[in-house]
Amino acid sequence: MSDQDQDVEATRLHTPQPVAPDSWPETSGPSALTAIEASTGPVPRVSLRPDVDPNASTVKVEPSRQERTSPPGPGRFEILGEIARGGMGAVLRGRDSDLNRDLAIKVLLEKYAENVEVLGRFIEEAQIGGQLQHPGIVPVYELGQFPDKRPFFAMKLVKGRTLAALLKERHFSEPGR
Repeated sequence: MSDQDQDVEATRLHTPQPVAPDSWPETSGPSALTAIEASTGPVPRVSLRPDVDPNASTVKVEPSRQERTSPPGPGRFEILGEIARGGMGAVLRGRDSDLNRDLAIKVLLEKYAENVEVLGRFIEEAQIGGQLQHPGIVPVYELGQFPDKRPFFAMKLVKGRTLAALLKERHFSEPGR
């Protein structure tokens, strides 16, 4: 075998070969959106890419066998306290034990658990955030559901001072003085 043939053979041996979908590992449960839809009805499907139909059925490759609808808690996420509360959700500080990293977990407030319109907006927020990639936008890691059926999404924990705190420290002067 020539040196060139050996190089071709070595490349062929190290090139990943496609694997048929029927040989992919089974996932352990439905997606978070499927689970949410089962308890509340249809939810929005948002795609920021014009060439992707978010309602089309596609083959999905799940990153792990972990139940996607499992809530933050002793299993994978540890809740460390509340960071902030807004109009429709609360942001909790959490710890991902699988990846050994701190994160923020936004959860829909209990008072909106049965409000389909607010639930839809919450899921849209998670989907849009999960598709955007920009230094000024916090990445979304996962969408899930608490046992009481409220959705949550896990995202990067941004450390530092809030905009409100920075504005309080700033001394504004009136124009013309």
